[in-house]
Amino acid sequence: MTKIKLLFTCPHNGTQHTDKVRVIGDLPNTCIRSEFSIVNDIGTEDLTERIITHIHRLSGKDPYKQIAKVDREYVDHNREGPCAFEESDLRAQTAYEEYHKGILQIIEEILPQNENGIAFLFDIHGTDNVEVKGNFIEVIIGTDKGNSRQSLTEISPDYFWGPHGLIPLLKKNGIRVFPRNESEEIAGFELDGGYTIQTYGSSQPRKGLVAIQIEVNRSIRGGMYCREKFAADIADCIWSFVYPFI
Repeated sequence: MTKIKLLFTCPHNGTQHTDKVRVIGDLPNTCIRSEFSIVNDIGTEDLTERIITHIHRLSGKDPYKQIAKVDREYVDHNREGPCAFEESDLRAQTAYEEYHKGILQIIEEILPQNENGIAFLFDIHGTDNVEVKGNFIEVIIGTDKGNSRQSLTEISPDYFWGPHGLIPLLKKNGIRVFPRNESEEIAGFELDGGYTIQTYGSSQPRKGLVAIQIEVNRSIRGGMYCREKFAADIADCIWSFVYPFI
């Protein structure tokens, strides 16, 4: 099956165990303690797979995927290595390194050095937040203050917030999304994008990958019917958003 330049990652819904549960007091002092969690983002693996299925329905092609298999109790795949697992847990370290090595291998395939186009990564997460800055939300879109979508901005400065941009499309489909406008995006906010999109997004030396974090409220992730409906809706939005470029 033909592949498209579209990668979905899911770091926080694995079920496998390694040797040692992460404990905040055992992590280096340089780790950001406010982001520490050992709780899985329930339903995000199934949601990611459903989105991929709907992208295939729309495009006739298969996106790439990298889905973590180890429980967040043991490995947080969306954090920098020293803060992602217990130093003595070699199985956790191996799982973490294989996850990110897999992402890099896919990026090299969809974004070869001699190509000037762009590709897309969507990092799927879950949140229990029901509001951001006083606004009730169902989805939070993170772009690291716009930095992780820089390659798209260079090609088409107004596209992301234009009629075919991801957030305007989500709004049009009745999805309550934050940020609501570019000013709120550039100002930054909680859950505006973590290690994955900061590491692989187009703010990095190797340009070309547009990386976007998607945080989905538990009310949507909690039941199979809600997940399926949302997966179909957001896949439509994602495909309409990326289609002109891939």
